[in-house]
Order: sequence, then structure tokens, then C-alpha cells
Amino acid sequence: MKLLRWQTTATLFCLCWLLSGCQQTPAASKIAVPPAGQLWERTATALPAASDLPPYEELYLSFLASRQVHLSAQSWRQMQEQLMRTDISQCLTLPWQEWQRQNLLNLAFYRLALNCYQEHQQPEQQRKLLAYQSYLRDGILRSGNGKASFSAWRISTFADAHELLGLLGMQMQDYHAVLGSSGNSMHYEVHAYDPADNQLKVVFFENQRYLHAIDGLPFPFVGLVDGWRKELLPEGAKSNPAMMVALARVLAEEGKYAEAERYLLTAIGQGSLQARVALAELSLLPGITLQSSKAQCLGWLTDAADQDYIPALQLLHLLHQQQLTGGKHQQASQELVAYINEKSGPGHAEVQLARYLLQGKLVKRDAAAAITQLQIAAKAGHPDAASFALLAQIEHQQLPAATATAQLKQLAEQGSTTAAYLYVSDVMQLGDLTADQGLQAQQLLRRAMLSFHPEAFYLYGYGLERQWFNEPGRTAADYYRQAAERYFGRAMLKLGNMYRDGDQVAADPQQASRWFFLCSRQGVAACAFHAGVMLDDGEGIPADPAGAVRFYSFGAEQGYAPALNRLALLYLFGKGTKADPAKAVDLLQQAAGKGSISASYYLGLLYFEGKVVSRNLNKAHQYFEQAREHPNARHYLDNWQQLSTQPAK
Repeated sequence: MKLLRWQTTATLFCLCWLLSGCQQTPAASKIAVPPAGQLWERTATALPAASDLPPYEELYLSFLASRQVHLSAQSWRQMQEQLMRTDISQCLTLPWQEWQRQNLLNLAFYRLALNCYQEHQQPEQQRKLLAYQSYLRDGILRSGNGKASFSAWRISTFADAHELLGLLGMQMQDYHAVLGSSGNSMHYEVHAYDPADNQLKVVFFENQRYLHAIDGLPFPFVGLVDGWRKELLPEGAKSNPAMMVALARVLAEEGKYAEAERYLLTAIGQGSLQARVALAELSLLPGITLQSSKAQCLGWLTDAADQDYIPALQLLHLLHQQQLTGGKHQQASQELVAYINEKSGPGHAEVQLARYLLQGKLVKRDAAAAITQLQIAAKAGHPDAASFALLAQIEHQQLPAATATAQLKQLAEQGSTTAAYLYVSDVMQLGDLTADQGLQAQQLLRRAMLSFHPEAFYLYGYGLERQWFNEPGRTAADYYRQAAERYFGRAMLKLGNMYRDGDQVAADPQQASRWFFLCSRQGVAACAFHAGVMLDDGEGIPADPAGAVRFYSFGAEQGYAPALNRLALLYLFGKGTKADPAKAVDLLQQAAGKGSISASYYLGLLYFEGKVVSRNLNKAHQYFEQAREHPNARHYLDNWQQLSTQPAK
């Protein structure tokens, strides 16, 4: 009997290897071990008692900086091959201690080793391995809570996800990769059954740090290589149905529906439940024609629903609620709501229906109906539905801001972590906080950070920066980083500026530019502007005028005045692009209209000199007056009589 018989199936390990992000493994002799990896090297060599291990996060970060991170996937595959060749009766002859050094932070390793020692009744070895297993389990559980993509548990390989669910007593039903943050973040959405409360749950995992480390890319700057879309997904989707679903969604966004359908059909053939849901959604998009008929797609959807797959049940609920299928719609809708909420928790059916109604992709957008569903979910006991409803009401101007703030405060005091950071955000915008307000805000944010809300980390950092909060030994940058690593735009902007200016961190133009680049891909115009300035001026990084034009253009398209101003100057002087004075003037006028003092000054100068536009002293004076705060504009205004009578230069 081979050892593989009493471990999980070979298929799982193939998926684990693929999702570990393994690429061509570099030769060990060519990899320098940075000092940051020395903690890992010392620990793996000594294998101390679990009680003497350093804090999990420190050890994990050291592992990512060590030589072993590049060799870990190769070591894991070699171990698997040897296990498959070994009978369980001979497993004690295997080099378990050496394998532990190589797989110290691999949760799946400990189950395999424990199986061997249990088979041969080695209680002392079992005790040591169980202690290590508990150390890893608790370390991973502290990295998030698994309830949302921003609070995903951080693992190395997907095998750890399977192991963690097993240790928590859950049974995996289906999983798939999901892209977020403009394709820069990737996480795994896992659907599992928890017999402890007889419910179906969604949990989230991500292994971005590990994937970046083995590819030699700094975390979390995957945006520099255009995200997972161009790197991992196409390769992974060749054999992995979980990756096929994510790639199909990308292809559908690009209008490549036939190719998306092909991947989803392949994934369906390999048992993916999420692929059935994704193909049904694709078939329902208006104006889309697929090779598969709508009836076939709905048949696959029904098949997934028959297996109690919650996303399939939720989509069927939408179809019945909107009367898009045959049958008794009201009765079917009510039955689905009751069943979904029984299986996944109170209010979940209504919250997902509200999402569909707010997205407006499969059905006409209906904010009023969505808010009603959220309010129903809140009454049913969904923990976040009331906060979501308030946000939707504010966005659609159905509730005065003061009323919303008061209601958020009430929800926060009742224990809602979502309402906690939303309420504090409102309070902080009022200006300086009193001592009592600062204490309350700090307490609420600490509670919200336990749920890993990115904005809670950002606001906490802001409170430290403004000295409203007091926490010895921690800086605002510590919390901005935690929010930025969860792709919160304002935190990325803050952290970029901190690295640029050397504020609370060592000045590092390379780090600053990377945060600005990634933040730009989140759609933040201010980040695009700062990235453009660094490329324009060669500020600690190689100058790239053409790149500056691209970043300024992105900010200008969103009406960001500083970007409009700087882009105008590049067009004016033909830097990084072909000179276009007319376009430069138009951009400057747009920027001036948005209050840019610099743009008003340059327009005044252009009309005063009369080279790019016809000389017009009245307009020049008018623009200089708008830019009176600019020292050069004041020079012209203070000496107007003398300067305006001289010939143009």
C-alpha cells in the first residue's frame, strides 16, 4: 500500500502545485540569501520546539526573503514523488526531518508526517509535529478571518487552504480564483460545508506574497507586469478549472465571448460548479450569442443548484424574482429565499439579490428595490446589511448625511464593524476631534480592524498622523501599509508620498513610484499624477517622458487639475509627445477652470507673450489676477504698467 493511498488525492496535489505559482526554479547557487532571510535559515536549521518559534508573521516574511522560497515548490514535488514510491510500512525510512526543514511553513506537510508516525505509534514525534501544526494553523488564522477578499487568510500553496479547512472541520465543495483591484489582486473563493452548524460557507484565501517571492517581484506590485491577467491566469487555465473561471471572466470583459465560453465548458467538464454559474450569467447578458443555448446554460445552472451550490441558488432566485424563467415565480422565489438563508445564514439571499440589482448587468439597475432587499436582510439578522443599506441610500440621495451618520453610530455601538469605520470616517471629516471623540474613534477602529476592513487601517493611520490617537511604538505608516496591501487607494497614495518624502520611512523613490503605479491602476487620479511627475522629472527613477504623458493623460481624463496642467506643458514643449500648442492651451484652460493657479499663470504668460496664441493683454491680466498667489504672476501684476508697454518678448 503506497503512502499516497492515505493522503488526499493526486489531483489535489496537482492543483496545489499549480496554484502555488511555481515557475522555472532558479539554480540555488545563483540565489543570494539576503539578511532578511536569516531568521528563517536559523529556525529551519535548528528546528526548535514549537514554543520557542519566533512570531509567525516574522518567520513567514523571512521565509519569503530566503533561498528556500525559490526551491519550495521543487522540494514539495520531489517529496510527493518519493511518497508515491514508498509503502506505508516503510515510511519511517523517509527523511522526515529534512523534509520538515524544507516545508517548515507548509501546513499540508504535517498531516503527511503525522500519518506516518501514527501508523508506527511514535507518540513523541506526533506531539512535536502537532505543536508545529498548531503554530502554523494559528498563524494563518491571525492573518485574516477568511470572510472577504480583503480579509483572506494568507497561505503559500493552495494545499494549505485544504488543510486549514480540514483542521476547522469543514469540507470543501468548490473553489475558484477571483481577480480584483483592476486585475492586480487574486484570491481564492472557496465554498465549504461546515457540519458544526450545518451551513454552507464562503471563505477566502490568497497567496500573493508567496507568488511574488518565487517570481522575484516585490509585493504587492504585480501591477508592474499588468497583473495576473497576463502572467498566471493564461498558464494556470491550461489545466485548472478554478483558473479557467477567472480567465473566462477576463475574456468576457474584453468581449471575447466565444473564447470565454470555451474555457467555461472545459471547466464544467472537469466538475467546476462556479463555471456553471458563470456560463449561465454569460448567456443572460443582453446582445450575447453563445454556441451553447440558453436552455443548456440554465440546465447546468440547475444542476449546480441541485448540489446546494449557493451561488447557483442565488442566481436562480434572481431569475425567478425578475420572472426570467418559466414556472411559478413568486412561490419559487420564496422557497429559494428560505432555503438559501437556511443554508448560508439569515439575509444572504436578499443581500446577493441587492448586489445583482445594483450591478445592473443581468437585469435593469434598480437602486430602490436593492435598498428594500438590504433592509429586509438587516431585519432578518444579516450583520452588514443595515450598513450597506445606509450607504446605498446616501449614494442615491435618499437620506440626509446627518441622519445617516447618526444611524451609523447606533449600528457601530451595537457591534457592526462595517458601520464602525464608516461612522469614524464621517466624524474625522468634521475637523479636529475632541479627546472624547478621539478615544471613541480609536476604540471603534480597533474593533473594525479585527475584521480587517482596509479603510479602518487607513483611518487609524490617519488618526495617529493627526495625533488624535496614541499608540507608542507604532507609526501611521504601519497602518497605511496594511490598508495599501489590501489595495485601498488612498492608503497607496499616502504610502507613496511617504516613501517619496522620507516621512516616517526611509526615502525610497523606487518604492514610491511602485505604489503610485499600482494605485493608478486602481483608478486614483492623484496617484497617476504623482507617477507622471516622477517619470517626467526622473525623480529617483529613470526619466520617461512618454510614460509621463500616459499617466498625466489618465489623470486628465478624470478632470484632475494638476494632471491637466502638467500634460499641457508636455504638449506645449513637445516633450514625450508631438508638440500641439492648441491642445496645450485647451488643457490649461480646463485646469484653470478647476482652480489651478499654475495653469492660470501659464495662460497669462502665453497671452502676454503672444507666441503660441495671439497677444491679448486683457486676457493676460485676467489670468494673472486669477493666479495672484503665484509669485511670478504677482510680479507681472505689480509691474503691469511698465511691463505691458514694452514690446512682447
